[in-house]
Formats: sequence, C-alpha cells, structure tokens
Amino acid sequence: MSHRRLFSTLFTAVFMVSSAVISFAAGAQQVKETTASAIKTFKDCADCPEMVVIPPGSFDMGSTVEERTREGVIPKFFDREGPIHRVTFKKAFALARTEVTRGQYAQFVADTKRPDPVGGCGAFNREEDNWHDRPPFSWRNTSFYQNDNHPVACLSWNDANDFVKWFAQKTGKPYRLASEAEWEYAARAGTKTARYWGDSAVAGCKLANFMSAETFDRLGRPKSLQDELVCNSPRSFTQEVGSYPPNPWGLYDMFGNVYELVADCFHPDYNGAPTDGSAWAEPGCKEHMLRGGAYYSAPSLVRAAHRAGPVSPDQHANSESLRLARDLP
Repeated sequence: MSHRRLFSTLFTAVFMVSSAVISFAAGAQQVKETTASAIKTFKDCADCPEMVVIPPGSFDMGSTVEERTREGVIPKFFDREGPIHRVTFKKAFALARTEVTRGQYAQFVADTKRPDPVGGCGAFNREEDNWHDRPPFSWRNTSFYQNDNHPVACLSWNDANDFVKWFAQKTGKPYRLASEAEWEYAARAGTKTARYWGDSAVAGCKLANFMSAETFDRLGRPKSLQDELVCNSPRSFTQEVGSYPPNPWGLYDMFGNVYELVADCFHPDYNGAPTDGSAWAEPGCKEHMLRGGAYYSAPSLVRAAHRAGPVSPDQHANSESLRLARDLP
C-alpha cells in the first residue's frame, strides 16, 4: 500500500473528542524492582536498553463491535480487530521500556555502515494535503526536530528486523521484534478497556502523545483534518521517549509518539490467528503490521486493539519505529 493511500485513510478517521511479581534468573547482568508493584527489569549490558519482564497469563485479544462503533472506527479498519480470541502466554518474555531511540539506531548504522534509503521517507506534504515518500528525509532528518533521545523514525520493517538481528548478535541474547499478541497484551497491562487508563480518549491527552492542536497547526491545519482536536498541548510531533507516564507494567509510549513495527504479516482479521502469543508470520510475506498509534493519530487509532497497516517491508515513514522484544529463559 502506498503512503498516500495508507496515511490518507488514517487521517480521515480523525474526529472530535475535547503487576505481577515473577522470578527471572540467568542471562542478565542486572535485575531490579522499579515500582511498588514489583515490576521486574533488567539490562544485558551497561548501555543496553532497560527491559521489562512481561508476566505469563491470558487475555482477550481484539475489540468488540460496540467499542469500534463507539470509537468511530472507519469501515476499512472495522473488521480487523475481530473476532476476539483468547491468547495465553505460558512463559514470560521481555519488552523494552521505551521505543528504540535515534541515538541507539545511529550506533547500529555506524557499526554496520548501513546506507540511508534511496527513496526517502514518507512525510506530510502541505501543498498536497497528503503523505508520500520524500527523498530529502530519512531517520537522520524526519522533517521535524529530533534529538538522540527521541524515538527513531523513518524506519521500514526491513530496517527494524535488521536492527534486532544486529542487537541479538551484539549481546548474544535472543532479541527480536514483538508479535502483535505480545504487543497488545503488554499495552493492555492487565486491563480490559480500550486504553489502559480507561475507555475515554480525553484522559489520554496527558498520558500519551497523539494528535495535538500544535501538531495540527504545524502540519498547516490540513483540510483532511476536519474537526478541532481534543489535545490542547504545546507539544508537537515526536517527544523524547519516556516523556509521558508509563502504563501499569512500566512501559512507556505504548500509545502514540510513533507506530511500532511488529513481526506479524498482515492478516485482514483474526480468523485462524495463533492463540499462544506467537507472531502470525509466513516466510517472505509482502506486508506487515503496525501498532500503537503515532504523534498525528486520531483518538480512535490510539487504542490497545487498533491494527494499522499493512506496510510493505521497504516502506519508510516518519511515524514508524520499533520496540525491542526478548525471549527469556
């Protein structure tokens, strides 16, 4: 799917709306409790990202028709989140506390001498009121300000997959992309509502970085965004990782900031989906999924169940990034 079709579809969805203690042993240099709820974290090296141990358990993946109707999910996306199905994780896994930063990705590029993509990166064009590949832009220059503590953006699925392979080799640990099921389970953090803080999108303006009035203005108040937006925030575009409070399991920016690429291939709904939390993937698949919403997302797209995409393996966009996952002993 082209950036034009993907992102114009996302933008038309904008509408107005004003723990568990578990053990972990072996394989990590550092283990500590970080909150009163005894969240377990570890780091595999001094400068490695902090990882959060996600406990085993079960959850209902997807959303109800009632939720999608209430949120105004457009027809194109409506059936993607069903049918709801029970997913059970028999063992713990780990997710990074934050999305991969620009500084972390720069180390990967320097170590591997990875060239920047020739075709550029998908960014918003005011004159066309749309998104498409723009050669001047890449992870080094996303079209808006970033420093090394911002989430890296302008990544493709191939970039993300190569990064996790490099990081696994560097650390000697089983790092990888998360599955859709792992992502949603961790984003929900034991809750059953549309968002970990509840069903209301309004409360999320202080808890997640999705479309703000300032971002709307800096995009040029495009006609494709018809309504006044709920988040009256002076912040715009991406923010440094960890700028907003974590969810109940200690994970930052699971909603908003940048979309997170996952291991799964695109499937139009959950008929036949795995129930063990593994990635629904086939070798050589041509399209993949995104999770979590981004800095420009409408509230309906900032939900645990929302599935974005599909994106081709070599598509770059300044809203696409990743979060490290890791198998545990």
